[in-house]
Amino acid sequence: MQKLIATAMFFLFFLLTSSYAAEIPANTDMHVRLGVNYFKLSKYEQAARELQKALELNPQIRDVHGILGVTLYHLKSYDEALEVLETAVRLNPDITENYYNLGLVYLEKGMAKDAIRALQQALELSPQLAEVHSLLGFLYSQSRTNDKAIQHYGQAIELGSNSADNYYNLGIAYYNSGNLDEALSAYQKAIALKSDLPEFFNALGITYQAKAMLTKAEEAHLQAIVLDSNSVEDHFQLGVIYDLQGNLKEAISEYQKTIQLEPRHTDAHTRLGIVYYKQRAYDQAASAFQKALAIKPDLVEARINFGITLKEMGQPEAALAQFQAAINILDQATLNNLTTIAEKGA
Repeated sequence: MQKLIATAMFFLFFLLTSSYAAEIPANTDMHVRLGVNYFKLSKYEQAARELQKALELNPQIRDVHGILGVTLYHLKSYDEALEVLETAVRLNPDITENYYNLGLVYLEKGMAKDAIRALQQALELSPQLAEVHSLLGFLYSQSRTNDKAIQHYGQAIELGSNSADNYYNLGIAYYNSGNLDEALSAYQKAIALKSDLPEFFNALGITYQAKAMLTKAEEAHLQAIVLDSNSVEDHFQLGVIYDLQGNLKEAISEYQKTIQLEPRHTDAHTRLGIVYYKQRAYDQAASAFQKALAIKPDLVEARINFGITLKEMGQPEAALAQFQAAINILDQATLNNLTTIAEKGA
């Protein structure tokens, strides 16, 4: 359900003032201004080249490091961007945007703790920046620190960033914390602001399912499919809903659509097998379980249900073999968990 926030990077064009120009020679200033103009035109390679020339002439120009860091971010040169932005922060520690952009680079490099630290420094300088709260909300949501995610998304919205994305991500944080009513409210607000994104309706449907409100869940997933007919997850969730409602024919249809769209969807194969079992179509059930296990041999649910099906088909020894395989998988998983705990303790 989680998706990355579409967050714009800050960029301080206003730093190129007359006082700034007075600090550096004219030839250096020319490279800086060319770099800025190329940046405005989204010509990032040319911008980076000019800004790097400026820094070769004068490495201590404080503001140019921040601009170059943003440029390198757009070029996806994250290692270089990180080095340049860390220099920008060291040379000019009072610029909020440098910390924010540094946080974005850390995020791209998978350094979540460093990103949080940089963004918290940005908030110390400018507590009212909604964008920083939004990005912190995302990072805390990723780590399932839901209380902090809810806090920061809420602050972003209070500060005027009441975007559909913020409400959607706030809904995810509420859902993950078990507060389903607040999650529904947030998703509904997201949809009121932007009603053409299937993932919003998918999240709404899943939340209704969690509240056992199956009719509303069905409506939400159907709307998601209207927006994206190839939505694997929504076809699958409709199959689950129809199965729960006892509408086995429709459940089969939706699981089959899921498999057509994603042939390696083990949950769809497994649930399709369970529905066939309910219909006493044991051959088809066995085939579905076998397909799931061909994709993921350690799928315990499929092995147990395959064993039950084989027993109904009059194959007790084959059934016993599946049950034993399931036990072996569970035993190995338990052993792996205990080993991990022991290693952490050591």
